[in-house]
Amino acid sequence: MTDAKWPKPVIITTLFGPNYLWHVLAVARIGYDSEYADTYRDTIAPTALKCLESNKSLLEFAEGEGGELSGFFTVLPAWLHLESKSQFQTYFDVVEVALRKGDLSPFVQAYGDADWSDRFFSEHVKQAKFPANQHDLIEKARRLSQIYVDSLDAYRRRVWRDARCALAKRAAELNDCFEKQDFIAKWEQLLGIPFAANQYEVVLCYSNKDGPDYNSLGYSGNLFYYDKPFKQTCQFLSHEIGTHLLIDIYFTLVATGKYDHRKLYAAYETMAMFYNKLVLGVDELDYSLPRMNDARHLEVYAKAYYEGINPGALILKALES
Repeated sequence: MTDAKWPKPVIITTLFGPNYLWHVLAVARIGYDSEYADTYRDTIAPTALKCLESNKSLLEFAEGEGGELSGFFTVLPAWLHLESKSQFQTYFDVVEVALRKGDLSPFVQAYGDADWSDRFFSEHVKQAKFPANQHDLIEKARRLSQIYVDSLDAYRRRVWRDARCALAKRAAELNDCFEKQDFIAKWEQLLGIPFAANQYEVVLCYSNKDGPDYNSLGYSGNLFYYDKPFKQTCQFLSHEIGTHLLIDIYFTLVATGKYDHRKLYAAYETMAMFYNKLVLGVDELDYSLPRMNDARHLEVYAKAYYEGINPGALILKALES
């Protein structure tokens, strides 16, 4: 896509950096197992795989929670659009500086052109504090960083060419779908909340078939497994637009400290699911969220919903039920 049809377009892309980051997770079986791990196991040295596997608790993430180093090795470098080996090396140098200092200010200084007002990062940047100079954690981060740098060339040689071709085909199909309707405008109209970015970029991922999916890359981005059923993918992409429009409500409730994280996260995701049915004009969706009690929450939202109710009031209905 060159000329966007809508004021705030949804754009489906294929990027090397995020795909490489998720490739390492998949091959090392961090959080999940897959055929992909068997197919591409030789792209990471055996000793490096052992190191990754022994530190998987630091790198795992799911449902809004993660290990101590997971953000440094997934969402943040993906959001920064790192693409080359030298960029990754520079980035991991900054990771060590941040760990030594005990806050995220080194990233703001090193990547001054990034939009640190992004809703997904601004509060973390202002508030994130962690024990500085944790020797063991810094040493582990340094070893892991070197593995990521050393394994990049093998990924580019062995995987990326085939991956890029497969991703490009699906990206073209999805871009065609999202050029036909202005999904962001539909969500804005329903919620009365403006989408606070110029576009929504979805990076297609080749490696995460059986792992964490629909991973937010900042407010204006996401990462999706590329080869799920087409209709389901389109519907869940719409769902993710909704979660980003509703994120301030979620963060406000998190800040109160009154709610169990898992219950709050489930109420937030299923509220987006409820609204998504209205946006799409369907009675049933092609996806479900059973681990988040979607059936119960959707019933609560359906009974409590009336035109004009504030989403912030609606989510409380689920939290109080």
